Amino acid sequence: MVTKFVMPKLGMTMEEGTIIKWLKHEGDEVKRGEEIVEIETDKVTMKLEAPASGILYKILATEKQVVPVGNIIALITAPGEVVSDIESLIEEKPEIPTTTTPSAPPPPNIRREQGARIFISPRARKLARDKGVDYTQIRGTGPGGRIIERDIINFINQGVSVPIEAKTIPLEGIRKIIAKKMSLSLSEIPQLTYTSEVDMTEALKIRKYFLNLYKNEDIKITMTDIIAKTVIAVIKKYPIFNSSLEGNTILIKEHINLGIAVATDRGLIVPVIHNAENKSLKEISINIRNLARKAREGTLSLDEVSGGTFTVSNLGMFGIEVFTPIINPPEAAILGIGKMIQKPIVKEGRIQIAPLMILSLTHDHRIMDGVDAANFLAEMKSLLENPYPLFNVNPTLLKEEKVTPTITPSLKPSSTKAASKFVEMLKKRGSQILGHVPSQMDLIGAHNPHLIADFIRMHRDGLQEGVISSKTKALIALAIAVVVGCESCMKWHLVEAVEAGATDAEIAEALGVTIFMGGGPALMHAETVADILNELRAKEHK
Repeated sequence: MVTKFVMPKLGMTMEEGTIIKWLKHEGDEVKRGEEIVEIETDKVTMKLEAPASGILYKILATEKQVVPVGNIIALITAPGEVVSDIESLIEEKPEIPTTTTPSAPPPPNIRREQGARIFISPRARKLARDKGVDYTQIRGTGPGGRIIERDIINFINQGVSVPIEAKTIPLEGIRKIIAKKMSLSLSEIPQLTYTSEVDMTEALKIRKYFLNLYKNEDIKITMTDIIAKTVIAVIKKYPIFNSSLEGNTILIKEHINLGIAVATDRGLIVPVIHNAENKSLKEISINIRNLARKAREGTLSLDEVSGGTFTVSNLGMFGIEVFTPIINPPEAAILGIGKMIQKPIVKEGRIQIAPLMILSLTHDHRIMDGVDAANFLAEMKSLLENPYPLFNVNPTLLKEEKVTPTITPSLKPSSTKAASKFVEMLKKRGSQILGHVPSQMDLIGAHNPHLIADFIRMHRDGLQEGVISSKTKALIALAIAVVVGCESCMKWHLVEAVEAGATDAEIAEALGVTIFMGGGPALMHAETVADILNELRAKEHK
């Protein structure tokens, strides 16, 4: 008895599969349930089992061939059985009409006597050479039949192919599936994207709290985990975002199956956390890490990439500040996460430096309106800026770390030896932060060490504790550097202020004065200081 092995339908959206590799050869014995071929669907790569025991008599679909669902890919027969007419076993497939593009009209047949001179303008000759056009086949329309530039352009516009050197990459596998799904998404779904900027100060504190809580369990809570848990809470409040459009019916799903977009070498994969509404932050973190690992290894099961109802895509980790995510059909919305950036903002009438992040929500306008998207983002912003009730954490448990001075100003007289130590200290602070200051000091010290010693003495006297603290003096010097626009000075005095114990809030207040006094230019320089401060803080936490 002949068994037809067909391409199975492994998902609601699957229309075809690609043969990746046959694990058995024609004539090999196979057993029912034995994996004999590896295929790639619109979601995963997986191995198919033999539907019957016997001999793999004939392979009808070769490797890299795309096969529609339901088409026969192989025949399995009983041992010793011979199939006399294979064609009769294969159902006739309907011919798929193809749209053909009318071929370009052939170039006019120009008959010229052998050796006849061809008149062509210099501009036309250059254009023909650049475009690879054989101008001897073109009839000139210029004076006396002269070929002019317009003749070359008209010849090219008629559709005559011009050879172009290029590297070709076949659109196949996951890349082909992504192209198809994204084209379908944009052509069939009216999509709008809304953005909202969120102050992530408290969310970072929450993350730090959970990092410390789980530090002995090899669980590293990420901002993606925090945002994923927040998204689930918002969807519970606005369930319309957990829906899909089926015909003329909006179907609101019972469970939240959260998709997390993962970039892999094979393309973008969206593994799914099923029943995410019932999972804790710890469980979500474990799920995301395991699914991302499987996605990169190519070992995801069909269930792990099926049934998604809402997707989160994080490009912030790749340095992208804001982007327009595309809906993953048949879902109704997708949330994009941008890069977290330290920026000056106004809080309670004061300018402060805060980590800001842009969230981008794309939704299906057939299912919900702009006000729904606005409510969704407003709720996200509210929960992330005050996450303590959602995560059931007492804010008083989160203690702010204080920065203690690492260098105590010396009151001893400066010497040449002290000057050398001073330059070494500069180098330890890092040339990436202080720019060219250390190298300048080193150069000056090599030629005139007394000048460096005098500078140290003057610097020491200026920063020693008195009526005004050294921290305040450093902040004043920083403010002056911002107003005058000296970037090296800004870096120098910012490091001094931090080492004197200045907090981010105190630095922000000093910058606020400079912006008030210096206007637009000072604002630009203040943003530079914010970037430098962000780099300093990042180094402190490594």
